[in-house]
Amino acid sequence: TLAGSLWNSQGEDFQAVTGDLEYRPDKDLRVQLGTGYDLFRFDAFDLREQVHVRSYYLRSDYRLDKSVRVDAGYEYEREDDGEFHQFRLGVTWTF
Repeated sequence: TLAGSLWNSQGEDFQAVTGDLEYRPDKDLRVQLGTGYDLFRFDAFDLREQVHVRSYYLRSDYRLDKSVRVDAGYEYEREDDGEFHQFRLGVTWTF
């Protein structure tokens, strides 16, 4: 997927491109690599609004069998106030 944005606000002009690539070598494995941009994003953990947020991510999920799926993701986020790293690992059991 690919998307573009043009912003013009109170003397501030800029362009942003967002998108991701997905690779599925078989029916059980999926890998995504992508980037995103948010002019404003609300951080629920800090209860504050972030400005000019650019993020890069790598996500993957693998189905072990019909009822168990493992998913993982890494995200690097850069904004006006700093840089942040997030790693997530999950297991889903469907019964």
